[in-house]
Amino acid sequence: MVKELSEFKKRFNLKKPTIEQKTIIASALREELLRRKDKIIKEFEKFVDYSEDGNSITFFIDLPSGETIAEAYLRRINNESIDLQQISVGRMNSDTIFRNLGIGAMFIKKIFEYCVKNRIKRLTLKVDLDNIKALKLYKKLGFSIIKEDDDFYYMTKNLY
Repeated sequence: MVKELSEFKKRFNLKKPTIEQKTIIASALREELLRRKDKIIKEFEKFVDYSEDGNSITFFIDLPSGETIAEAYLRRINNESIDLQQISVGRMNSDTIFRNLGIGAMFIKKIFEYCVKNRIKRLTLKVDLDNIKALKLYKKLGFSIIKEDDDFYYMTKNLY
């Protein structure tokens, strides 16, 4: 995305774009991403990978540019269950240009595939009460709320 932005600047001779010009550029790039959403998801699937260290598993999407656009940290509870402790989709500590494209759903489905392949029956997680988008996604992917406290919904999904 950074490459496309610099090409756009060169094309329109924008040496130092104003905030308004940057907003217009970002909006145009976002529209293009939405138009090519399915193709982008298929392309990003190629870059999903993971590493294991004892009971910890880290999933990530690292693009060839070196940019990490998604990360998930999981902890094995026992031989049948894994807890999804944290997931983040979008450019880390930057804008959210990669959000709402379906990348999160694809990423979580890749985690499901790993779990089934490794005979993990259940995936658990917790989500902030006010994180409505994440809650909606998790429900769409088959998670059920099993408990609620003042801060979180606790959810689970049986994978088989």
